[in-house]
Amino acid sequence: MEALLNFILKSGIGLLALYLFYYALLRNETNFRFNRLYLLLAPLVALTLPLIKWPALLSPDTAVAQTLQAIQLSEVNVVAYGQPEKGAALLQFITPTNLALGLYLLVAAFLAFKLCRQLWHIRKLKSKAVTVAQTPDAVQIIQLEQHYSSFAFLNYVFLSS
Repeated sequence: MEALLNFILKSGIGLLALYLFYYALLRNETNFRFNRLYLLLAPLVALTLPLIKWPALLSPDTAVAQTLQAIQLSEVNVVAYGQPEKGAALLQFITPTNLALGLYLLVAAFLAFKLCRQLWHIRKLKSKAVTVAQTPDAVQIIQLEQHYSSFAFLNYVFLSS
């Protein structure tokens, strides 16, 4: 469980660093395809960076590591004998790590549901609307009957009446 939390923390820090780079240098660029590509690839890069094994230059000094291994004492296990209480298994399961993971999964499920609902809404808008024009590079301009703010999604531009 500790490895999962380390991975989440490292990928979150990586995503924050990539976003700060975008915000500082790329947000005012007019090359929208590059910006879109960067914003789509940044989360994938942030997820893969913690999985990469870095070369020995970035790892701790091996002489110090070998010395610390020689100094370390063996592990001592203390085992209690007796009947576990009722509900002890539940108390062992409810740890701060499991609570954090549960909260993380709950928020992820909520955001996935919200994304699916928004995609369904855009699909419904597209099916009800009328295609006005299509540009040479396969972008369809769609006129909406209801009053919505104009927006673009994939190769569609939605315009309000």
